[in-house]
Amino acid sequence: MAESVDDFLAGWASGAVALVVTQPLDLFITRLQSGGAAAKAAAASSPAVLWRGTWPVLLVQPVNSALLFLGYGEGVRWAEAASARRGDSATDAASAALLPVFLGGCAGGAAQSFVQSPAEMLKVRLQLAAADASAGGAAAAGAAATAAGAGAGARAWGLPLLAELMRPAAGAVVPPLLSRGLSATLARDVVPHGVWFASYERCKQWLSADSSRSRTAVELASGAAAAVAAWVVGYPADVLKTRCQMADGPPTLGAAAADVYAAEGLGGFYRGLGLKLCRAVPMSAMGFVVYEEAIRALARVRGEST
Repeated sequence: MAESVDDFLAGWASGAVALVVTQPLDLFITRLQSGGAAAKAAAASSPAVLWRGTWPVLLVQPVNSALLFLGYGEGVRWAEAASARRGDSATDAASAALLPVFLGGCAGGAAQSFVQSPAEMLKVRLQLAAADASAGGAAAAGAAATAAGAGAGARAWGLPLLAELMRPAAGAVVPPLLSRGLSATLARDVVPHGVWFASYERCKQWLSADSSRSRTAVELASGAAAAVAAWVVGYPADVLKTRCQMADGPPTLGAAAADVYAAEGLGGFYRGLGLKLCRAVPMSAMGFVVYEEAIRALARVRGEST
């Protein structure tokens, strides 16, 4: 139980740190995925636009990361216990560990999807609204600047939009905030997160074979490599998630896929991948280092207290 609590707390810290450092790139990624023109600097209106839509993800990202790393930690411990019971050699134990780590990552990805999807739905709508506003020129910016205090603040934070997304459509029971893009989020977060954690574990095992490499360097490099592997697998679903959650986008996963393919062919499913990796690689590297350091710190605290 104590190890699970450590995983949750370490994952929370990992998610919060990585998100705060890398979030500004996300606006440009969303605009690329939406199928519009290539991302342009939003500073034409205000540098604050770069961070618009951050708060819903910031609110849930630490919890999501905690759930992911909880699944990862359980998978690692299950593999270690199974290998000990079988009396595996070090090489056999390392190979056997990858499947439970993969399954633990999949389980964590599935659990956090139900929290992540609503937050990203609101984020995407706010980011695309910010893009539209910046394209409107100085007149729109001036009008926004003169809006009345409380009402302008509510609009900036997306509160009217949140209320709108919480109203079910005619004949529906579940509001769009909870349903739109959920299947695409699951497609993006289940198997790709299994790939992410299994790739990290395998790369860490391989790099750790050379004792001259520092622990931090191994964790940074492994986290970076894992991000590339996971996003190559999961990026098409991320594009479809954005399309499903757009203000005027198609509402279903199948319709979104048909729309992307008709407009851009297979390349459309990887539009913006380079920019995504510019964000995901350092985010993953930092996230794993923070997680590993937090696990070690929590273990020391628990050991001192006992």
